[in-house]
Amino acid sequence: MSPPLRPKETQERLWRGLAFNDLQAISTDHCPFCMKEQKTLGKDDFSKIPNGAPGIETRMSLVYDGGVRTGRISLNRFVELTSTSPAKIFGLFPRKGTIAPGSDADIVIFDPEKKVRLSAKTLHMKVDYNPYEGREVVGRDRHGHLPRPRRDRRGQVRRTSGIRIIHQESVTMTHCYEPSKRRR
Repeated sequence: MSPPLRPKETQERLWRGLAFNDLQAISTDHCPFCMKEQKTLGKDDFSKIPNGAPGIETRMSLVYDGGVRTGRISLNRFVELTSTSPAKIFGLFPRKGTIAPGSDADIVIFDPEKKVRLSAKTLHMKVDYNPYEGREVVGRDRHGHLPRPRRDRRGQVRRTSGIRIIHQESVTMTHCYEPSKRRR
């Protein structure tokens, strides 16, 4: 994949670059070619290996687990790096990258305490491998819907339990946490 995953000894410098704005965004070159049917086409000729790796589904969990949970970056910086900055870089801000009147917000429901073991077998990406196979992370997007707001007798919306709006300058994130429930 391009750029390649970095060696462990460079990780702290990369996190420092993210924390101090030397690096402005985190994205993925999500290109999920299957190992068995597609990547092995280059076993005899490197130039025939399709470039890319699956990453879109694991990106937020990996950044949260390695950055926010360890104190390398703040929660607001996490949102800025994964949402606001990319929207600005691609000229989509303020239509995208913020939750504001007139903006087209794509909201992620994220459980900061959900533990998950990354595996090609349990992820939704239709690919037969995962570069982070077996790695356990804490923090995972939730598949589902925002909880319904509670209303009082007059029909007014009351504060919904478990939802916080986190705001700092132009960085806004809706953060919803509910205890994890397994689907059957």
